[in-house]
Amino acid sequence: KVMILSFSTAMEIFVPISGEESLKNETSPQYLAMDWIVNHDGANMTLKEEDKIIQRYALAVFYFSTQGKNWNHQYNFLSDKDVCAWNGYKNSTRDNLDQFSGVQRCDEAGNVQNIELVSENLTGTIPSELGMLTNLVDLKFNFNNLFGTVPIELSYISSLTEVELMRNDLTGGMEAFCTNGIEYEYLSADCFGGNKTTKIECSCCNLCSPWFL
Repeated sequence: KVMILSFSTAMEIFVPISGEESLKNETSPQYLAMDWIVNHDGANMTLKEEDKIIQRYALAVFYFSTQGKNWNHQYNFLSDKDVCAWNGYKNSTRDNLDQFSGVQRCDEAGNVQNIELVSENLTGTIPSELGMLTNLVDLKFNFNNLFGTVPIELSYISSLTEVELMRNDLTGGMEAFCTNGIEYEYLSADCFGGNKTTKIECSCCNLCSPWFL
């Protein structure tokens, strides 16, 4: 395999996104994603395709952040295919569109727009690097084992109008989604706590689930 990127060149691209510390930590999702792109990715992209390299990197960081090897389905993630082909059918039934998951849709320029990974045993944190997918429209991570906070970077994506995060272990606040001027079609989280402390503060979520269900 021809090495398209050296580690030094990759660092120049990814440090502004992830920071130097995480990229030098050989156990971090950021380092693992960079190592995959430099040493194992067979897509053979050129440096002229930096935007696509960054998109690939962001999805690879997400894969490693959520223990991708243990997902219920792999959906071609970390394959040599274009990221727009990182998808598939849960039950191999192509007549059931509801089962089509992974990177569901890209625009004509190859920018990721929809990601659906529902009930896939995602276990870990949502990395801030997903904020680099600036053409996202729809993000669905319901019914998984995600914990930590929802990265504020997702609230900066002006095209993102559907965010579904119910039935996870996420905590903290999502108020940045309420003050960014974006009108969400769906914004869901485990924000209704009944008589107990809420998991997520989200005054504008239009769909909330009790944390105890």
